[in-house]
Amino acid sequence: MDLVLSAEAKTLRLTDFKLNHVFAKTVAGIVESTLNLKRASEDEAIVVKREFELHKLILLPGALEKVLKDLRPEIMVIVEKEANHNNPDILDRVAQSFPYYSSVFDSIY
Repeated sequence: MDLVLSAEAKTLRLTDFKLNHVFAKTVAGIVESTLNLKRASEDEAIVVKREFELHKLILLPGALEKVLKDLRPEIMVIVEKEANHNNPDILDRVAQSFPYYSSVFDSIY
């Protein structure tokens, strides 16, 4: 995705194109790092791309909504496999996690 965006920006002669990555290891880190993003100018466009991370935000009610409200992105790209990681029954949760993580590992290979 980064290479595609950079190539497109070059094609469109967007000389001030800048791509910033935000990395976080915890749910609170995802929220905090996203909230710390600031626009350099009013006409700057912000794109949010999250891959296999949104299910972690379920642990903090309202966290995703707060991040999106404050950030006001123009474009969002979300890649998330549907899975129920919060089922109280541990056996069901483990059984449901196999297809989820299988697709993650398949995408890496």
